[in-house]
Amino acid sequence: MEWEGPSKQGLYDPQNEHEACGVGFVVAIDGKRSHKIVRDAEVLAKRMEHRGACACDNDTGDGAGVLTAIPHQYYCAQLRDSHQIDLPDFGRYATGIFFLDKLHHQDIEKRFQELSESLGLRVLCWRTVPTNNSTIGQVARNSEPFMRQVFVTGDLEDEKLARQVFVLRKRASHELVVPGARFYICSLSLKTVVYKGLLTSNQLWEYFKDLSNPAFTTYLALVHTRFSTNTFPSWERAHPLSLFIISGAILDRNGLRPSRFYVTNENILVMASEVGVYDVNPEKVILKSRLKPGRMLLVDTEDKRIIQDVELKLHIARSRPHSEWLKEQMITMEDIHKSVSESNSAAVENSSAQSAISGLSDKRLALFGYTIESINMLLLPMIQDKKEALGSMGNDAPLACLSQFQPLPYEYFKQLFAQVTNPPIDPFREKIVMSLLCPIGPTANILEPSAAFVHRLFLQQPVLTLPDLAALIRTRHRGWTVTTAGAMSFGSISLEAHTSLAIAMNRIGGKSNTGEGGENADRYLNQDPDYNKRSAIKQVASGRFGVTASYLAHADDLQIKMAQGAKPGEGGELPGYKVTEDIARTRCSVAGVGLISPPPHHDIYSIEDLAELIYDLKCANPRARVSVKLVSEVGVGVVASGVAKGKAEHIVISGHDGGTGASSWTGIKCAGLPWELGIAETHQVLVLNDLRSRVVVQADGQIRTGFDVMVAALLGADEFGFSTAPLIALGCTMMRKCHLNTCPVGIATQDPVLRKKFAGKPEHVVNYFFMLAEEIRQHMAEVGVRRFQDLIGRTDLLKVRENNDNPKARMLNLSLILKNALHMRPGVNIVGGSKSQVSACLYVLSSYPNYPDKVSLNQRETLYKS
Repeated sequence: MEWEGPSKQGLYDPQNEHEACGVGFVVAIDGKRSHKIVRDAEVLAKRMEHRGACACDNDTGDGAGVLTAIPHQYYCAQLRDSHQIDLPDFGRYATGIFFLDKLHHQDIEKRFQELSESLGLRVLCWRTVPTNNSTIGQVARNSEPFMRQVFVTGDLEDEKLARQVFVLRKRASHELVVPGARFYICSLSLKTVVYKGLLTSNQLWEYFKDLSNPAFTTYLALVHTRFSTNTFPSWERAHPLSLFIISGAILDRNGLRPSRFYVTNENILVMASEVGVYDVNPEKVILKSRLKPGRMLLVDTEDKRIIQDVELKLHIARSRPHSEWLKEQMITMEDIHKSVSESNSAAVENSSAQSAISGLSDKRLALFGYTIESINMLLLPMIQDKKEALGSMGNDAPLACLSQFQPLPYEYFKQLFAQVTNPPIDPFREKIVMSLLCPIGPTANILEPSAAFVHRLFLQQPVLTLPDLAALIRTRHRGWTVTTAGAMSFGSISLEAHTSLAIAMNRIGGKSNTGEGGENADRYLNQDPDYNKRSAIKQVASGRFGVTASYLAHADDLQIKMAQGAKPGEGGELPGYKVTEDIARTRCSVAGVGLISPPPHHDIYSIEDLAELIYDLKCANPRARVSVKLVSEVGVGVVASGVAKGKAEHIVISGHDGGTGASSWTGIKCAGLPWELGIAETHQVLVLNDLRSRVVVQADGQIRTGFDVMVAALLGADEFGFSTAPLIALGCTMMRKCHLNTCPVGIATQDPVLRKKFAGKPEHVVNYFFMLAEEIRQHMAEVGVRRFQDLIGRTDLLKVRENNDNPKARMLNLSLILKNALHMRPGVNIVGGSKSQVSACLYVLSSYPNYPDKVSLNQRETLYKS
């Protein structure tokens, strides 16, 4: 607990307190310790006394302090004499000064010792800091703390010891605070120690007796003298803080009061917030400069040199790919506008919004409090001249709270401005140091620099226009890219159900699948941002229904259907009574005629033929990802390996229990295996062949819950297909009448009467996926995994249920399924799709002058050499 000043009362508010200070430091560049550093720091502090202030008694300072390196030899001698203790080597113990109550300090010290031991540390001893309060002011003496210095060590490695000491300080600051008892840690460090208090810069050196002892040696001394704009400073508010001192950040950034520094031929660097605070023979000065706006300065006492701004920033900039992070992760409103599809409706909406803004004669302006005066005197000049209007002769209007009219809401507020405590800055004429750039969005952990730290939206100004808001609303949520709707054709289900699924998946950023029945061009050529009916996945099945050049060109994924979970090894059939005019037109067929998909693709009789079809599809749409759909069976992993070698970029492993619009019961019940077996085998075989990074693996077939998704991911799946569950969200009642065209809820029927009963909405599917995601988050939290990518292949997080009531289940050996693929071939990249599958057709097509350059030169060269 720190001493607290008066609470908010009257017109006084402690939130309005400010401070200004004097700062400086003396450092031996070569790291040599001496007591002269302390004496030079004393001179610096005393000559900046005008930067500090005194309280009402004129003897109590607003605060002064000094941060030095731990005087190891001095403390060794002191503790040997007073406590008969030999300190460990320098860097193997931490020390710091605590502000405590004299009557209650034993209890705090005991609890601190117990906390230390719980962290693997131990307290060597406590030392009462020798002080002399005869010269300090009465206000400071009345609130003077009892100062105790602790020494802590531990049998840990250097890095872990430093980390545990940091944790100890943070936990003690939060857990040992007792109402009514004083407790404050000035510092607790393996390298530095802080002496500070409610003192003037002159009193500091007399108050702490340690500082005047010639045996107190250091290579570094940072001094700080505080000027508070209120008369309620405290011992705890004095600087330095535990690691640094701060003063005039705005002044320094703008170069209004830059610090000056000298470097002498005695390897001493002195810096202070003003000149004239350090006496030195001009002949000994080898460098005299100032800290320019936005510049940095570092003294490295280990390498015994000064590192100035350019070198320091280059070292930081080159330590990580910051430029790449900014280029790839930084988001601007221009990027948002480009990424959002601009439909006619959006353009109309934007233009109408703009016309509403520019229509200053609109009668609705009066409804919202705009007056003739505000329009003519404020708004029109700003619109015409693009700057604030000028006026004169003051403001004779009453305050908004006293106005008899209806002022605008913002007229009830007044701007804050700088005076005295900070300088007022002209943001227009001093653009070099002023910016309205406003980053918004969640921030990543500052202690773990990564690309996620700059993955935010950067606004040029903190104001969003109506088109900006509309664009932000239309952006897709990137977190749903691992989810797809299953392949259900327009024909097996109604147009209403098919488009509802597409709209829902587009809204959440997932992908819907056309199935093998094609897609009407109107759905992908005219994309309403709010009701986008385009299916991102276009399926190419054995019947080739609806497969046209336009169909292939408007796909994100092109999926080759080799088999289906509910009827592997069989083709498909759409009865003639389901083939309506719309369906026939979409499938390029004739209404009323049954449509049969043969079991094989008659251009694929081997793995080489499949590779050729992949090549052809990639030539038709180089930007699309080519997918191959397989069914789980014994040996599917080897098949998937061959598919990956054939340049497929995506593989679907479909389980035997997936839904279907029509299939024989023998196919449903007697063919195929659970996707768990297929996913595990596929993942293991791909890892063994070092092909896992080339393809994205998707699990499909009766995946309905967050638990299903977790199991699939842990076994090795990257993406997940959902079919039955979204249909149930749309109203499916599982009547199993899909093949009879008599679905009572209008989902799996083409009967116009029954289709009118369809009551499903895209929002129902969206809600389902939101709840699914929430369940997945809960499971991830339970297993302690933050990123979904970190789940993939982690079979060690799966275990067999021990208390299974089924005696047959207890006899199953699942060890082969739960084997971690990385144990089979360590060090392999298992991030699906992280390595590009460059098809040969891309290199051929890129030789044409009008071909869009989507393949990098390195990829082409690598492909050509191979």
